[in-house]
Amino acid sequence: MKTPFLLLFLLFVVSACFREQPTQVDGSLNLTLYIKFEDRFLDSIPVTIKTYDYNITSLSGITDSGGAVSFENIPWAEYFITIKSTAVVASALD
Repeated sequence: MKTPFLLLFLLFVVSACFREQPTQVDGSLNLTLYIKFEDRFLDSIPVTIKTYDYNITSLSGITDSGGAVSFENIPWAEYFITIKSTAVVASALD
């Protein structure tokens, strides 16, 4: 009778571990992104990265003249990347 209760208790403990965000960083990485459109690297493009793995705010940067933006010593995690730019499209009336 004790064995089923012990197994049930261990199941709840293990499942609770996967619900909370990690509290310690497992490692760090350097991330460099290049923004390219129509065979040309774009400068001055705002880039934001966000992770839900840790309680950190989103990180932002702007691409340089080579189209690169770097984030250094960030926690090893899954990141969501947001890039915003305005494109001017020629009209058929022009």
